[in-house]
Amino acid sequence: MSLFNFQGKAEIKHFNARKEGPDEDKTLALDLKLTAKTGSAALVFFDEHLEGFLYLDGTGAVRNQMMEPLKYKHEVQDCELDIAGCRFRGVRVSKFMIEPQDGYQLWLTWQCSFQPTKDECAILAELLQEEVDVIIAAQPDLFGGEQATPSVTFSQALTEDSGQDDPLFQDACQAVMQTGRASISSVQRHLRIGYNRAARLIEGMEQVGIVSPMQSNGSREVLTTR
Repeated sequence: MSLFNFQGKAEIKHFNARKEGPDEDKTLALDLKLTAKTGSAALVFFDEHLEGFLYLDGTGAVRNQMMEPLKYKHEVQDCELDIAGCRFRGVRVSKFMIEPQDGYQLWLTWQCSFQPTKDECAILAELLQEEVDVIIAAQPDLFGGEQATPSVTFSQALTEDSGQDDPLFQDACQAVMQTGRASISSVQRHLRIGYNRAARLIEGMEQVGIVSPMQSNGSREVLTTR
């Protein structure tokens, strides 16, 4: 099985905060259901023959328009999740569902389960039913063995707008070069702006070579200090 990695826009479809653990030591836990539109390359994670089963060769039309969404019991442990400026480790990804669309496209739904702080839980609750930037990075040793399991990244463009047009672009560049931190959350805090605007600024910095493209662990490298 390939590792599950995702980078792109996803909508928070469902939010379920709960307590887990023994009565004397319960901790806050959160289940987030996310859904995103992506290409048929994502199907390799489930079955390498699934694309031919779902789509007509050459046209990419859905083979059976009456088919119900496909549900999979795949479960990936110990992932890293970056969402809305918050980063979580030890995330469990499960409850996958596939809804094929014409043109080799599909809606992919999955659940992320992890332990946030109360403040992080409040931030995510405010984004329910909204589309946000999401990065999920599975760890390369999840399935054991001596050889690293190949990963399949289901990617989308983070934004269509250029952050270089933003009047705060130069200020953002200075902040990143001075601190050496190329994260969306760092730009948010420094400039006191929203998550999506900070994401566009980071994307603009990638386009002009100030920061590197997103790495497999979800981070970026600052390439210049001037």
